Amino acid sequence: RSLEEWFGVLRDTDLSEKRELKEHLKAVHGVGHFQAQTIIKFYLLD
Repeated sequence: RSLEEWFGVLRDTDLSEKRELKEHLKAVHGVGHFQAQTIIKFYLLD
């Protein structure tokens, strides 16, 4: 997925904490730790 697609996934959750967002990506979408960190870093800058 592109970053924009991941941003949409994160917006569809009711989560706001960095840790919660990271755990959601890892647990629900099978994203690795580093990839989740990177997605969230750019998401929170947006």
